[in-house]
Amino acid sequence: MKKTILLFCITMLIFSCSTKDDPKPSFNYDVNTLVGTWKVTAMALSGDTYFDVALCPDKTVPIYDTFNLDGTYSGRSNISSISGTYTTEGNTITTYSNGSAYYQYEVISLSKTDCVLKMYTGSTSYVKIKCTKE
Repeated sequence: MKKTILLFCITMLIFSCSTKDDPKPSFNYDVNTLVGTWKVTAMALSGDTYFDVALCPDKTVPIYDTFNLDGTYSGRSNISSISGTYTTEGNTITTYSNGSAYYQYEVISLSKTDCVLKMYTGSTSYVKIKCTKE
């Protein structure tokens, strides 16, 4: 009888431990710092040599990204715009459009007024961008 009770207690302990939800991974920054409209001011195509995007002859500049507290996202330039949602985890911001991953950003630094991000344009290729909050 004691063995049956012991076996029952061990079984209940195993099941009770395995059914607990794991805590949701969190963003390493205050999400309120991210919320707002950010203007891309400089880009580095390789390494840490940045160029001022205002000097770029490409008509896509200026480029703005807006992150809202409700998890929605929008991006716009002179020639295109996109909207969708975003998620945050660790040092990563992932944007989605029409349910598919769009861009993934690795946060290098984030303050109330400035940020530096790696914007992944493929699985391993990226562009570093500097932004200021509008």
